[in-house]
Formats: sequence, structure tokens, C-alpha cells
Amino acid sequence: MYVQVFLLLVAVTVILPFNVTANETDELGCPVSPMTSRTQEKNNRLDDVSVTCGLDQVSISIPACGLTKAGVSPNHLYVSPEDQDPTSVADECKSTVVQSPNGGYVSQINMDNAYNCGAVSAISPRFIRTTYNLQANLKSGCGVLTASFQCVFDRSSQRNGNRNIAPTQKNIKLFLKPSRENKKYKVSTSFYTDGTFQTKLQNPTVNNGDPIYAEARLDSTNTDLTLKGNTCYASACKDGGKCPEQYLFLNQGCPVDGVSYNATNTRGRFGIKSFEFLYGRNGLTYLHCEWTVCNKKYHPCKSSECETKREKREVQTVDQPGCEMLVTFKPIRVIPTCDKPDTCGQLCNVVGDNVVCSCNEGYKLDDDGKSCVQL
Repeated sequence: MYVQVFLLLVAVTVILPFNVTANETDELGCPVSPMTSRTQEKNNRLDDVSVTCGLDQVSISIPACGLTKAGVSPNHLYVSPEDQDPTSVADECKSTVVQSPNGGYVSQINMDNAYNCGAVSAISPRFIRTTYNLQANLKSGCGVLTASFQCVFDRSSQRNGNRNIAPTQKNIKLFLKPSRENKKYKVSTSFYTDGTFQTKLQNPTVNNGDPIYAEARLDSTNTDLTLKGNTCYASACKDGGKCPEQYLFLNQGCPVDGVSYNATNTRGRFGIKSFEFLYGRNGLTYLHCEWTVCNKKYHPCKSSECETKREKREVQTVDQPGCEMLVTFKPIRVIPTCDKPDTCGQLCNVVGDNVVCSCNEGYKLDDDGKSCVQL
């Protein structure tokens, strides 16, 4: 049981697991498993990568299931400089999924002129070392993984005027790492004193029942990124999952009764009546929010369809690809109503939203409804 309090935020970023069924496979027959930031990093090594190096043509083939295991879409690989806009990448630099002789599938890129794909060469007296930058879109839509590979050519073939050298094939391992583009955003948050969201609230202490106004904001140099609120709840625990008692105030992007929520592409603003958990620790309340950062080039954020009629509280679940983040706000200390000075002379109880004063034996409540006078 609880009375009302609120809190807001200092961001801790975690990529949440996707919901999958045991033994589920995708359209290419690859096993599907829950993906978190930790498992993704563990699976970022790609084995059995085949690279064919020719003086003019270069190709790379990667098992599709290895990419899927790393959380990458096999259909969305390309070779280009890391800072190139994906929409401007030439078709020959993009992947196609083909079936291999053993029946499996590979993601393949065949470059007729690798320099059209951003290849960079370093020339020494004996060799030409050409580096290619591979980029892979995460299925979640929340970022890009990147890796580089090389082809080495003996310059003696050029000196002899021989350009009909048979291409060389080799098997390599690739280690995918987050692109620097992934790090160009953060979610910052603030408390405000009122609904104009002009003056920030510095002291995270409020009286029970006072309104709390808070804002989550997406800070990014990438204008293609947008922010969407999913589910938010308050609890008396820093780790909200460990608290059986939770107060839900945003459900699938829709505010629960009595909560105001205003959202744009880059921010979400809340207005909520503060409350306290009766069994909270030290009067502290924590707010937990799940956000999705979407890239509109790949997976634009979908709007939630909220039912406005009070008698209908069903919410349409939205399947939203994107980078899911769990944001745990810093705690707010809520001063209980009965702890306020001059609330009651002797005994204080909260009934609903009302304060009810009473007196010890031998006293009676005075006409002001607060003070106690001796019988």
C-alpha cells in the first residue's frame, strides 16, 4: 500500500532483452536468442569470414547466422568510411544475402572497384596494403558496428605490367566494435519547479502531494535520432525489479490517469503528483523509465495509440525497433504529510488525500481541527 511520491533522473544505459521464444529461428534459419549489451559484445567475433583479394575486384562473405548472433541484419552490411551517410553508399558496396553450396546463407559484398567504397591504400616499396571498413547495422536500429580488413598486393606485379594475377582467397576473423557514431547521443534529465519547465529544481526534496515536473531530453548531434517513452514506474528500490510494489504512470507510451505527459521527437515531459511509499527506505522514491532511441533513417519511432476515454484503459502494444534504454532517476526524498510542521497537534493520519488529526486519551480536538485541548 502506498501514498503518493515522485522522483527523476540520472541515466544509466542498458540495452534491454528482446522477447523471443525458445528455439525460435529467423527467416534464414538462424537461431534467435535474447540480445543484451553484454551478450552482443560476447558475440561480436565473426568466424569463417572469406575475403577474396584481386587487383581490381574484392569480395567478402560472412555467414548470415554469425551476423544474426551478433545482433546484426545480414541484409544491411556495407563497405564505406565510418562517417559516410549510409544513404549515399554505392550499390556495389552493399551486401546481398545468397545461399552457399552447403545450404546455409552468407552475406556477400562484391566490389568491382573497392575505391568507390572508401578503400584506403598504404604504399611501401614492396607492397600495397589496402584497408576496407565494414559497417553493419544492428537489428535494433540503435547503432552501427564496424570492423576493418585488409588486402595486401605485391608491387612486383605492377612493375612487370602483369594485371592478370589470380585473386587470392583467405579466411579471417572479424571483431565488430561500436561505431563512433553510436556514442553521439545521451539522455539527460532535469526537475522543474512548475509546468512551464523554465526553472530547474535543484533540491530533490518535496512535500507529499506537491506536483513534480520532470524532463528527459535526447542530446545528440545526429538529427535523425528521436526519443520515445515506453513504460515508466516508481518504486522504493533503486533496482526497481526488486520491489514488488510499483506505481505505473506511463504504459506503452500512454500516461496513466492523473499524469500529464507531453512528448516531442527529442524530449518527454512529465507532471505527476508526488507520493510516498509507506514502506520505502528513508522516504526515498525512485523512478524507472524505459526509453527507445530510434534512427528515422532505418526505424522511425512509432506513435503510441492511447485511449483517452477513462473507462477504456487498454493500450495497443507497439513493436518498436530501436535502442532500448532503462533510465533510473536519482531519488527524491518526500516529506510525509504528517511530518510537516503544524499539521496536527498530537496524532496524524492520512485518509485518501485528506489529513485527519486526533488526540491522545484525555484530550479532545479543538475547533481548528488540528490542536488538542485537555478535557
